[in-house]
Parts: sequence; structure tokens; C-alpha cells
Amino acid sequence: MNWDAIGAIAEIIGAIAVVVTLIYFSLQIRQYNRGLRSSTFHATMHEFNQINIQQLDPSLTGLLEQGLADPDSLTETEKYQFGWIMRVYVNIWENMYQQYLEGACPESYWLPYAEQARTIFDMPGGKIYRAGNTLNEELFTYLDGLSIKGPDYDLSLKGKSEHSEK
Repeated sequence: MNWDAIGAIAEIIGAIAVVVTLIYFSLQIRQYNRGLRSSTFHATMHEFNQINIQQLDPSLTGLLEQGLADPDSLTETEKYQFGWIMRVYVNIWENMYQQYLEGACPESYWLPYAEQARTIFDMPGGKIYRAGNTLNEELFTYLDGLSIKGPDYDLSLKGKSEHSEK
């Protein structure tokens, strides 16, 4: 065997090693992306669960529903509480929206929450909250552009909404 043949064999082995390495990296990236989506889902559910658990506090029960439907009926203290509850929800939606833009949150996961957010911001209290909040204009502009309006959500959880079992 001469040096040219040995060189050709080495080049073939090198090319095979490159292909195997590329396949391995593509599998690793796919696995990383699955883990990232799973982590995004878990973190979002944890955030929603934390704010929803706070709604069990007798002093807050019904405040979100009342604040969205009839914000003028709230006392000054309740308006303050309502504003902070809304801030938490908006932060969660903003986080999900940014994850969606970065590709870490699939559209099929994001859209039902975007539709829910749009529905809430179409309610009287949501409109007032939005008018006083300039931090999330990109999110609000996106929500305005949705062609599908979400269903009416039963925020009191007395009945089931279209997405309540998800």
C-alpha cells in the first residue's frame, strides 16, 4: 500500500467522522430544544399556579373577576391589589411571548394563552390596566393583531371555559 492510498483512506475516515459528528450534534440540539420547551412549559405552569393559588385567599377571591368586569366598583385598596394581580399575569404572558419569539414556546402552546390575554384586555378592567401600562407595548400590539378572538373565560372557575381542562 502506498502513501496515496493511505491518504485516501484517512480522508474517507475523516469524512465519515465529520458526518457522524454532525449527526450527533443535530441529535443533541434536538434533545436540547425538547428540554427547553419542557422547561418553558413547566416554568409557565408554575407561575400561573402561584398566582392562581393566591386567588384562594378570601380577601382576594373574586377580586380579579370584579376588577375586570367592573373596575369602578373596587375600593382604592382593591384597585391597588387588582393592579398587582394584573402585573403578575402580564409578566407571565410577556415571558411566554418572548419565549415564543425566540422559538422556545411553540405557537400551538402560546396561542391559547395569547387569546386569553386578548380577551382579558378587551374587558373594562383590562382596558384600564393596559392604558396605564407602557412597558408591554410590543405584547399589546401583537395581541391586537390576533385574528382570532379568544372565548369568554369564566375567571371565577364556577364553570368550565373552553381551555379550562388544558
